[in-house]
Amino acid sequence: RPGPPTLIIHGEADRLVPPAQSQDLVDILFTLGSPYEYYTLPNVKHGFIGATKEQKELVQRWVYEFIVKYTQ
Repeated sequence: RPGPPTLIIHGEADRLVPPAQSQDLVDILFTLGSPYEYYTLPNVKHGFIGATKEQKELVQRWVYEFIVKYTQ
């Protein structure tokens, strides 16, 4: 049975949590038929360290759109 909607945003330069772990989660969610959205941020480390102003604005938009999409 599908799980709840899941939003995944991962920095491609994250060395604390390897991006492959998010990809593993995406693979599982896909297999289960669970709704998900998956975004990556080039040159961004864990906790959005190194994110540009534009990337931070993207994150805010992704979070907002995800919440709106799944709460209406």
